[in-house]
Order: sequence, then structure tokens, then C-alpha cells
Amino acid sequence: MRLESHILFLVLFVVNFSSCTPKEDTAGKPATTVDYTDRPGFTEIQSPGDGHEILNNLEGSWYKSGSGYLPSASGPTPTAGTAKGQWILKGNFFEWREESWPITDSTRVSESIYHFGYDNLRQMYVLWIMSTESVMTQYLIGKSEAENQLTFRRTSIISYKRKEIAFHVRLVINFSDENSLIMEYFEQWDALEVNNGKEFQLWRNEFTKN
Repeated sequence: MRLESHILFLVLFVVNFSSCTPKEDTAGKPATTVDYTDRPGFTEIQSPGDGHEILNNLEGSWYKSGSGYLPSASGPTPTAGTAKGQWILKGNFFEWREESWPITDSTRVSESIYHFGYDNLRQMYVLWIMSTESVMTQYLIGKSEAENQLTFRRTSIISYKRKEIAFHVRLVINFSDENSLIMEYFEQWDALEVNNGKEFQLWRNEFTKN
């Protein structure tokens, strides 16, 4: 099977088997209607400060452009779009809020919300990704694996063709300079039917500070 065919399975399984799901059904609702304040890991997060200079320039207005894949009745559909938004310091974590995300060849608009901070208790970065397009929530933990780069990882066990397999997520954030960053999202299924068990990229977003 081609990679594009596998992505449809991927999106459906992420929705059904993500280890962190919203408290309510968000289908057809904007992401802003869901209360995510009671999520694990955020009670010990502190504002950026000494030792976390990588976050100090995050706050402010940014322009986002990106590309990736979305599910559709005819199969995975490549998509690209732009959005304007802000990284806002909300007490003890950053939140990304964007105005809109126009979807190629569609009247639909997808909304995304990111929550991003540092967990002082466990000494790791944490990132929540919320999207109304796939109605999913993902909770990732990360650390600095290279200069000006954070890598977030998560492994879940999911049901696939009546078998339990490992499902791996890797998200890399590169801080090129204080005015730009790149987010790249990869997935890997321990099943030969999905891209021969190899990792592949699902989406890529570029942020440029206004």
C-alpha cells in the first residue's frame, strides 16, 4: 500500500486510541469550547526563567504556515495553509491560539491549540496538541536533545488488525533564532502494513514572529 493510504488509517486510530482524550465530544465544536485546565503534568509547571532561555522569546504574535495530511472520504488529502496567532504566557504555561486555518479545496476551517511548558517536578518539557479537525488531544513529554532543539516523544499500545502494536510519536521543535521556529511531527507504527514499519512525517509548521 502507498503511504497516502496508510495515513487514513493512522488518523482514525490516533482519534480512537490516543491516551489523552478530551472530556467531551468536540466534533463540530471549536477547540475553545473544551476545558483542558484539569490535565496532568501542568500543576508543577513554572514560568520560563533561568535554565529555560529557549522559551523566553516565545511570547508574542506569530505567523504560521504549514502542510500535512487530513482524512477525507476519498482518502488522505494533502493540505496547506496559513494562520495568524499568538503564543500567550498564561500563568505557568504558554498557549498558542490561532485565528483560522484554511484547508485547501475546502470551506472547512481547522482550529489548533498548543499548550507548552516546563515541568519542574519531573524536569521535562510538556506539550499538549489539540485539534478540532481530527477531534484529538495528544500529550507529549520532551527534552533538549540538541542545541536550540526540543524533541517530544510518546509511545502508545494500540489495536491494529486484532493485534496490539506500538505506536510512536516524535515531534521536533527547532528554534532557528528568536524570531522563528519549526515544528515537525512524525509517526511510526510497528506494523509492516503501515509504511513498512518505518517512521514518516505527517505535518510540518513554520512559525515566524510578527
